[in-house]
Amino acid sequence: MNWRAFGETFVTLFVITDPIGNAPIFVSITRKLTPRQRQVAAMRALLAAGALIVGFAVFGALILRILPVSLGS
Repeated sequence: MNWRAFGETFVTLFVITDPIGNAPIFVSITRKLTPRQRQVAAMRALLAAGALIVGFAVFGALILRILPVSLGS
């Protein structure tokens, strides 16, 4: 296993998702929900964010080719 690539990927995803910065926002938005409803909302958010990240990881290059956008721009 390439630990350097793993570390770089982990740090990149951690910075993109910003769980520490998003936690107060999530708590304030879901403050009127029951604990079970809050757990369901957190799971839905996790699945949506994961699908978005995986989708762009898989299809990102294709999207950039379809829209004439270079990686540098």
